[in-house]
Amino acid sequence: MHDWKQELRQHGISDDDIAAALPEGGDEAARCRAVWAKKFGRLPSDAAEHGRQLRFLQYRGFSGEAIRGVMRGAEE
Repeated sequence: MHDWKQELRQHGISDDDIAAALPEGGDEAARCRAVWAKKFGRLPSDAAEHGRQLRFLQYRGFSGEAIRGVMRGAEE
């Protein structure tokens, strides 16, 4: 069995981010929103910031669907 937590730690991912992103953390959309809110908590001010927030969530392994839901919700 692969130890994802250990591998993520070796790549410099914090334990909080790991707990929020791994499947046993509950609903993916809720985890994605929680990680986004903790890191950013505010709407992107321009296209560059929007891209940065999007890449941040992609890097943490969230699906495109979950990310789009968070970003749409952030823009509403």
